Amino acid sequence: KCRSGFRVSKSASLVVSDTSPTRALTCDPWRMSKPELGAGPPPRPELSVVLSTLGNHELLRRVLDGYEAQSSPPVAFELLVVADRAEPDMEAVRAAVGERPYPVRLIVGERPGLSANRNAGWAQARAEIVLFTDNDTIPERELVSEHLASHRLHPAEEVAVIGLVRWARGLHVTPFMRWLEHGIQFD
Repeated sequence: KCRSGFRVSKSASLVVSDTSPTRALTCDPWRMSKPELGAGPPPRPELSVVLSTLGNHELLRRVLDGYEAQSSPPVAFELLVVADRAEPDMEAVRAAVGERPYPVRLIVGERPGLSANRNAGWAQARAEIVLFTDNDTIPERELVSEHLASHRLHPAEEVAVIGLVRWARGLHVTPFMRWLEHGIQFD
């Protein structure tokens, strides 16, 4: 279910279609579902998942629930939910994020747009490996573990891992979506 993941150096520049600088505003600090009093920041994760969102709140909740079911331990990854600046209902995003057993932060990009959101999340990612995804991609149970295993097998910095994306069970697949399967999206 992975769109793309990159091993990046924090000193490297991220090249995307929108090249103007983006500053991220943190809405919520590091949270875990049951933080220990007096505990410092969580251990550094192996993977930072940057998830861009705008609307689609109920599906966002299902996506985040999918990360709860990962076969990897919750400390293996962090999830950065980046709400688009144009998000009309931040309370619905906060409710969808809720309390999770894995480290999660809610961030709002300074400008609207997918590129700005991804740059905002990448700038705050704590792991060297970053996986970019969206609020409509429900992860399979092995997403995190297989993504990390692929990077262990191919540890070069310029390696990207791209996995198969399928339509979620229960989703009405339109003729346009079928065309995408055989068109440019999944080639």
